[in-house]
Amino acid sequence: MAKSATSKKNVASSISFKNRFDAWKKDHRRIFIESIHRLLARPLNSLMTWLVIGIALALPVGFYVAIGNVHELSGRFEGNAQISLFMHQRATPQVIERLRKELDSWPELMSVKVIGKDQALDEFKAMSGFEDVLQHLQNNPLPVVFELAPSSSWSQSKKAEELLLRLKKLPSVDLAQLDLEWVQRLNAMLKVGQRLALGLVILLSSGVLLVIGNTIRLEIENRRDEIIIVKLIGATDSFVRRPFLYTGVFYGLGGGLIASLIVGVGLSLLNGPVTTLAGLYQSNYTLLGLSFVDMFSLWVMAGFLGFFGAWLSVNQHLDQFEPQ
Repeated sequence: MAKSATSKKNVASSISFKNRFDAWKKDHRRIFIESIHRLLARPLNSLMTWLVIGIALALPVGFYVAIGNVHELSGRFEGNAQISLFMHQRATPQVIERLRKELDSWPELMSVKVIGKDQALDEFKAMSGFEDVLQHLQNNPLPVVFELAPSSSWSQSKKAEELLLRLKKLPSVDLAQLDLEWVQRLNAMLKVGQRLALGLVILLSSGVLLVIGNTIRLEIENRRDEIIIVKLIGATDSFVRRPFLYTGVFYGLGGGLIASLIVGVGLSLLNGPVTTLAGLYQSNYTLLGLSFVDMFSLWVMAGFLGFFGAWLSVNQHLDQFEPQ
């Protein structure tokens, strides 16, 4: 008898839990649909809120995409490091030839090109436009230059700098210059840009929280009587909070979709001119856009901001609607 009574209690408890779970699912489905209907019932107000959130999110996302494109562009040049060796004026042709043979045997170098003094002067005349003036020079002031292309394993920044230090110690070398220093400066500026982008994300995300929180506060005020009535008949705080959380999530997701649309349209408008400009420099570079992972992360972040902003707003005002 005791066992049968215990089993009946267990069955009743199991059925009770199942019923509660089914009711919980139905209530979430109902609130999900009602929240969408409420937003669509006021299309202009909803669209304005989505636009504000979308623009606020599009600014840091666009900045992030711009930094990614510049970083990708600098990476293309980073693999083409070139080292220039400027020889002393007193270096004789025998010394130059001996050094060339020595550098040809270095496995760290892929190619060695020697630019003689006369060739360097001719190139300078052609590039500077002062050919008439330079013809009156009695002596050629330009040195012999070695243009060195490191092998692929020595083209990265750290390896190229190590190779540069070794080349500076060679005899008759007056100056050794790595033509990759501008890329290093650019990378340093990109790190600053990444910090700025992070600051923009934090700042504008706070603005999104405030926008959603204020919008949900107005929703709460408009439904004051409804909240008081459902509380009078025993509704819990989680039941009252639920529709506003769904509304906040929908506001965030809508803003995230608009932000990705703004960034996508902006990139499509810029891609043509950028491709044309790259073609003038014999490059086939095209702008990088948001990947699916990036867009999904943006939507998730926007939805979370909507949820959190609504949760803060509801918790702040919920105690004001306790029935007397």
